[in-house]
Amino acid sequence: ALLSFAVPPLCTMLQPTGDTEAFHQYVQMHTPDTSIPDGEYLIQPYEDSDTWLSDIPSGRESNDITLSADQKPVLLSSYMNVYRIRFSQSQRFLEFPILYNGAKSGAVQSRERDNTDIQEWRLLSAGEENCAFLMIGENCALTYDTASRTVQITQFTGADNQKWRFTIP
Repeated sequence: ALLSFAVPPLCTMLQPTGDTEAFHQYVQMHTPDTSIPDGEYLIQPYEDSDTWLSDIPSGRESNDITLSADQKPVLLSSYMNVYRIRFSQSQRFLEFPILYNGAKSGAVQSRERDNTDIQEWRLLSAGEENCAFLMIGENCALTYDTASRTVQITQFTGADNQKWRFTIP
């Protein structure tokens, strides 16, 4: 297994009751972070095995993150369980630029490295082999919108569309 966990994630042992939001916040705050060795990976939505996380090909003006039918590796590098995700082709980093404004949802982009927390991600156990939630800020996660087939940041819910599969290219 690529991803390793210190203990089983609490979300696999607990179930929500009447207050689902409080349950998800508790799980997010008390589930151990996942560790993965630094290296090159393919990242794809748990719910879509035909696409991979990608940044915009060079020559386009937008910095928005997309999904691609082509396998595009990313480089994960960590420091004290915080990860930076660099797109191999463009050398840009995955970021959530409006995190500074206290935003809990919005577009995710790629830009040059800037050494700030808008490019710092945590991997949270998703309870399945080689799967994790990509977390940023307080209680926010990288989310795959299954209807529009786009990627964005939303509040963490622990839903399948917030799980990401990591494989070695």
